[in-house]
Amino acid sequence: MPVGLVLLAGLLLFTLATVSFRDPERHAVLDGRRRGSRCICAVSILALAHFVQRAMVELQEKIAQVSEGNLDVAVSFAKRNDEMETSAATSTT
Repeated sequence: MPVGLVLLAGLLLFTLATVSFRDPERHAVLDGRRRGSRCICAVSILALAHFVQRAMVELQEKIAQVSEGNLDVAVSFAKRNDEMETSAATSTT
């Protein structure tokens, strides 16, 4: 929901900038929009990379434990409470 609001606000700002402002003001608004969208993309990419890397490192550690013979290991993200877990549980019963 918040992402949708940000996109809607950006669309509204873009529309106002292209319709009502003069050239120098229009360029300033469009430059601000461009910088803002780049910042949002950079933060999103960094956050996703952090979460994916953390899960992959944990998975590698658990695989190493299994290869050493410990079959009682589990990853922390295996017990999540979301749609994937719910659909997998209902399909196996």
